Amino acid sequence: MQRIMKAACTIFLLTLFALLPPSQATAGYCDSTNPDKVPPFLTPGVDPNMLLVIDNSSSMYDLAYLEEAGYCYDETYATAQSYAGYFDPDGWYLYDFGSDKFEAATPESGCSDANYRKGPAGNREACLKIVTTLDVAGDPVVTLQTFAARGNYLNWAGASKMDIEKKILTGGKFDNSDLVLESRGCLEKRFVKQTTIDLAGQEGNEAHRLTVAIRPPNPMELLANPNDRTTRIEIFPANDADVAYDHEACQNAVEEMRQDSPNLGALKDYIDDCLTYRSGTAGDYEVSAQAALNHAIQTCWFIVKHNEPDSITVGDISRTINACEQIYEGNGPPGVDPATIGTDHMGYMCYGDFDAKRVDHPVFESGYIGYCWNHDAVTWRANGKIQNNGWSANTYPDLNECIRDGLLRYCAVIDVPPVTDPSDQVTGVGDDTGELWNLPAVLVDAGVVSQIGHPIAVLKGRIAQNETPSGLLQEFADDLRIGAMVFNRDGALHECSLPGALSTYACDAGVRDGGQVITPMGKGATHTQSLVDAINAVVADTWTPLAETMYNAVGYYLQDETMRLNAADFSTAEDPIQAWCQSNNILLITDGAPTADLNPQMVNFAESLNYNLGSGTCDALHGSTYLDDLAYYAYQGVGQDLTLNFALPAEVGTPAGEGKLRPINTYVVAVGKFRDEGTDKCNPNVLLADTAASGGTTLYQAETLNELEGALRAAFLSIRAGAASGSAASVISATRSGEGAVYQAIFWPEKYDSDTPSNKITWAGEVQALLVDAHGRLFEDTNENRKLDPPCDNEGEPADECDRQITIFYSSGAETSMVCYGTIEDDSCVGPGGAPGATAEISQVKYLWNANKWLSGITDGAITANRPEAQFLTDSATYPSKRYIFTWHDSD
Repeated sequence: MQRIMKAACTIFLLTLFALLPPSQATAGYCDSTNPDKVPPFLTPGVDPNMLLVIDNSSSMYDLAYLEEAGYCYDETYATAQSYAGYFDPDGWYLYDFGSDKFEAATPESGCSDANYRKGPAGNREACLKIVTTLDVAGDPVVTLQTFAARGNYLNWAGASKMDIEKKILTGGKFDNSDLVLESRGCLEKRFVKQTTIDLAGQEGNEAHRLTVAIRPPNPMELLANPNDRTTRIEIFPANDADVAYDHEACQNAVEEMRQDSPNLGALKDYIDDCLTYRSGTAGDYEVSAQAALNHAIQTCWFIVKHNEPDSITVGDISRTINACEQIYEGNGPPGVDPATIGTDHMGYMCYGDFDAKRVDHPVFESGYIGYCWNHDAVTWRANGKIQNNGWSANTYPDLNECIRDGLLRYCAVIDVPPVTDPSDQVTGVGDDTGELWNLPAVLVDAGVVSQIGHPIAVLKGRIAQNETPSGLLQEFADDLRIGAMVFNRDGALHECSLPGALSTYACDAGVRDGGQVITPMGKGATHTQSLVDAINAVVADTWTPLAETMYNAVGYYLQDETMRLNAADFSTAEDPIQAWCQSNNILLITDGAPTADLNPQMVNFAESLNYNLGSGTCDALHGSTYLDDLAYYAYQGVGQDLTLNFALPAEVGTPAGEGKLRPINTYVVAVGKFRDEGTDKCNPNVLLADTAASGGTTLYQAETLNELEGALRAAFLSIRAGAASGSAASVISATRSGEGAVYQAIFWPEKYDSDTPSNKITWAGEVQALLVDAHGRLFEDTNENRKLDPPCDNEGEPADECDRQITIFYSSGAETSMVCYGTIEDDSCVGPGGAPGATAEISQVKYLWNANKWLSGITDGAITANRPEAQFLTDSATYPSKRYIFTWHDSD
C-alpha cells in the first residue's frame, strides 16, 4: 500500500508541476554557458516582452466600413455580412433620448408602432417612428420619437477604425457606465451612410431611403465640453427614393474636377445638381450661398491646378464680395453674422470672425472672407436691406487684399483639409499628392443638407454597459510583459520648418516628433489596468511618424538616451529587458503609410546603417521609408553589436559577465486595405511587408476590419509562442549516478486533425519525458531502449547504441517550438561545420515516455474502467495498462 501511495503522490506532483504557471525569471534562467547548470525547462521561463506601437494618427478616427476611400459616402450595407464594432452584431438596441445613449433591448423593441421599418418581421434591421406636427406659425415640425436598430447596422454606420482597435485590445473605451464611440466622420465633416427602408406595412418595396450622417462634435457642442470626442449620428428625414440624397450628383462634380482640363460649365451644372440649385432673384439668400460656393470652387481649382495664387482677379474679388454680402444680409435684420456660418453651409467661404486675432498659422481662427466684414457696423433700411455694409480691410492694407487672402485661405482648405493626417482620402481625388482632397467632404457636407434638409435628431455614440469589457490585453496579461507607445501630438515638429510645410501642421509649442511610451513594460493586475486605461485614453490627433517612433522604440529597449527625440519619449529608470535571452518584440499596428516622418536625427541614424534597403523620402505628406531599416537594425544589428551586451548577475559566472541580446522582432499588423500605387516603398503595401520581413516576421494584413481581431490574435500568439522557456516542468526522478528524466508539459493553442484539417481543438496538451544527463543536457531515447546511452555525434543516422542530444528552440519561420539536433546560434539550428542543423517537430522526438501515446493505446471500451488496486503495478494480458485515479479524504 505504501508503494501505491508513493506512486499516487508522484503522479499528483507531476500533474501539479505541469499545471503551475511560470513565474517571473531572472537572467540566470537563460544561462547556457555552464553545462552543470540546471537543465532546460526545470526553472520557470522568461516572459516575452511586447511593446505595442499604436497608430494614433487622425485617420484612425475614419470610419471602418466604406466602399471606397475619398468620397465621404457609402450605401453598401449588406444584411448577411457581419460588421464588427462596439455593438453586438446580433443584438438589438433602442436609443434612450432621456439618457442620450443606446441600450440593449429585446429583439425588435420599438418596431410595433414604428412607421418606417427596414427588413421583415423577425429580421428587422432598423425601426423609426417619425412624427410631423405644426408649430404656432403653422409650419411643419418633423421629430424622431423612436430609433431602434440591429447592432450590425449600427456598427456599419458608425464604427471607426479606432473603435474596433480599442474593442479588440481592451474591450473598448469605457467610462464606468458606457462604451464610447469616437470618429471624425469625413475629415471632420459629415460622412453620409444611406440604405433602403420602407413604410410600415410595405416591407420589401425598398421605396424609401434612410440617411444618416456620422460626424465629430461640432463647435457648439465642444463649447459645452472641449474634451468631448463622442461620435454623433445624425438622422435625416426618411424620403422617397426619387427625392432622397443623390450622391451621384455630387460625385460627378468631383470626377469632373479630376480631369486635366475640366469643363467649367459642366462643373457648375454638377455643383448645382449636388446642391439642388434653384433659380431666384437678386438678393435670394440660398441662391447667393450656392453662387458663393460655385465661384469659390472654380477659382480654387485654377489656383491649385496651376499653382498660381496670383491668378485671383478683380472680377473674382467682386463676385466674392457680392455673393457674401447677400449671405450676410440674409432675410433681413439682424442678418447673418459670418462668425456663425457652419462648415455645412454652402457659403462657408464667407465664414470668418472680424474680432479674431490674426495669426500666421494657416488654420486661421479668423476664418476666410468673413474676417473682412464687421457685422456690428451694418445699418439697415426700412425694407430690410443693408444700407451701410460691414466691409473692412481689418488688419490688411486694403479690402481687396483682405478678400484675396481670405480666398487663398479657403482654397487651401479645399486643397488640403484643415485636419491632421487626411492621408486616407488621398485616393479620392487628384494625384499622389492628394490634390483637392477636401472637395468631396465640402460637397457632401453641404449637399446632403441642401438636398434633404437638416437632421431631425442627433444621437450620441454611447452604449449602456454594466460590466467592464475586456480584450486581448487582459487575455494575454499572464503570459506577456506588455508596454505601449503612441505617436506624439501632431508629430510634425521638424516638418513645420520645411519649405512647403502643410497648412495643417500644428506648429505650436506642444508639437513633438516621434513617439512616446505611455505605459512602460510590465506585468501584473495593477499594470494591466494602467495599460488598459492608457490605451482607452489614446486620442487620434497626429500624423503618422512611423520611422521616428520605431527609432524611439528601439531606443527604449536599449535604454539609449541618444535615441530619444524628446526627453519625455521614454524613461531609463527601469530596463524593459530582464534577461539577455528574453524574447523582445515590437508590435506595430498601423492603418497606412508614414507621414511627417523626416526628423534628421532619425534619418541620419538610419542612413548610417548602410543597409542599402532602398529607403528614402516620399513626396506625399513628407513621408519616409526608413521604417524597415530600423526594423532590420532591431532584428539583426542589436544582437551583433558588441556594445549592446546585457549585463548579467554575478552568479551567472560567464567570463565577461554579460550575454548577447536576443534580436528585437518586429511584428506589423496592417489595418485596412491600402492604396496600391507604384512598386517602391512609398507604397504602404510594400513598406509594411518589407518592415515585417526585416524584423524577422511576416506581415499580418487585415484588409477588412472584421479580420483585424484574427490578425492581432495571431500576432499575440506568435509572440507568446516565442518564449520556448515558458513551459513549466519538473525533474521527477534521478538515478544513483545523477542521470534521470525530465517531464515536460506542452500545450498548443490550436491543433488540427491531420486526416480532417477542418477539425480543430483548442488548448490541447500532453506530458512527455526526455532523458537528462549529469550535466543537465537533454536527450531523446533514440534507440528506444528506455535508458540513457552515450551521445551520438549528431551527424547522419544515429548508431544503435547512442542517444541524440536535443535542444528545444523557437523557430520564427515555423512560428512554433521545434527540436534542434545540434546547437542554437542566433535563434537558428546549426550542425557540424556551421551547416544548418537537422530540426524536427516536437511530436517527432523519440520520447522516453509520452502520455498521449500511452493513453491512445487504451481501447475505447477500457478508457472508463480503472484496474483493480491490487493490479496497479502489473501489466498483463488480463490487466493491461489502464488509468487509475487515486482519491482520498484529507481530514486535516
